[in-house]
Amino acid sequence: MNRHIPFRWWPLVLSLILLWGCRGPQETTPAGPVTLPPLSPTPSATPLALATPEPSPTPVPPTQVVPAETKTPSPEQGRITGLVWEDVCPPQGGERCKTHPEAGQVGDGIHQPEEWALASIVVHLAQGACPGTPISRTVTNGQGYFAFEGLEPGTYCVTVDVQEPKNAALLNPGVWTMPADAGSGTASQTVDVRPGEATTVNFGRTRLPVSTPTPAPQISLGPSPTPEASATPTAPKPTNPYELGEPDMQDDLSIPGRYWYLRWDDLATVKGVPGRLILQAHKRDRGINPWTFSLYPPLGDAYIEVLFRTGPSCRQKDRYGLIVRSPTQYEGVIFLISCDGMFKIFRWNGGLKIYQDWTRTPAIHTGANQVNRIGVWMEGQTLKLYINRAQVAEIQEDLFLEGRFGLVVGADATKDFEVYVDQVTYWILP
Repeated sequence: MNRHIPFRWWPLVLSLILLWGCRGPQETTPAGPVTLPPLSPTPSATPLALATPEPSPTPVPPTQVVPAETKTPSPEQGRITGLVWEDVCPPQGGERCKTHPEAGQVGDGIHQPEEWALASIVVHLAQGACPGTPISRTVTNGQGYFAFEGLEPGTYCVTVDVQEPKNAALLNPGVWTMPADAGSGTASQTVDVRPGEATTVNFGRTRLPVSTPTPAPQISLGPSPTPEASATPTAPKPTNPYELGEPDMQDDLSIPGRYWYLRWDDLATVKGVPGRLILQAHKRDRGINPWTFSLYPPLGDAYIEVLFRTGPSCRQKDRYGLIVRSPTQYEGVIFLISCDGMFKIFRWNGGLKIYQDWTRTPAIHTGANQVNRIGVWMEGQTLKLYINRAQVAEIQEDLFLEGRFGLVVGADATKDFEVYVDQVTYWILP
């Protein structure tokens, strides 16, 4: 029996057929009940691991460092600088001399390059016109210069007191040639300081020979039983380089090999060109100090002064100086100054005796291309070291009382350290 589905139901039948076909193939399960495990929850998608950034550190307030207070002169402040020098009238007179109403021929008040600077002179500063109210003091350096920094604009008085204990031995007896109206006593100058400007004040002094007092006249009371011989007045002994007269020897090194031993070896080279000796240290070692000797006769009581000039490099304990009272070529007393502004004194005679280990002094002009005058005063057992005419040390040496002298050089920071010698002078002490 054929049964037909009514036409109006066909859309419904077709929809059921399509839904049945979309189920796909069905798994065949075995007969009997099947216990299925519980469904696990669908895991959430795990993203790919990326580079994990470092956690940002918790900011910590930085430690505040308070800089040390420095006195930098403001543009409104000024300064006073100046020079104190020995104004020399040559024995032959001439244009560099003028007539002083009390002292006769004195210097002309104009500083010449070859005139000595006066080191270690105390200079006073006062507020207002001279004499003013004292506010400060300083001393001249090895080249005779002084400075007062950071001054408010206004009027000041600059004074050099010849009765100052440190000044008396270096300035007396003498007269001032700059300022010309100061006479022989204390010299003062009133100056005005302007904002941001440097005012220059110079002092020149001519030293005078020490006068020998004339003995008082003796009243005759009749013939003496034994006539006394008249005493011959003697000049007082000099006590510092400024009191010395004309040198007994001055070597300008015009023929450098004539009075000096030259050397070429692994430790040092000493060679000469007209007007100069060149000393070069090859070993960079603080314990090696090569020297060379002069051909001048041995000296006992004397003052030796040598003009040194540093080369293009001069650092740390690169050093130079003098050996004195050397009885043999292997021993003597050695005075050294270093490029960083220190000096040392020791004796070498197969053993080492240190009189003064490295000591700093402002008298040394430090670094490259600088000029320093090193002087050694030898009187009996007393040896004094002068740097740019400023005394920096005194020792007692009782082993060597006479001997030759020479030049010393040593390197520390500079390979083949060089120093030049332009002049050698000595005075025999009375």
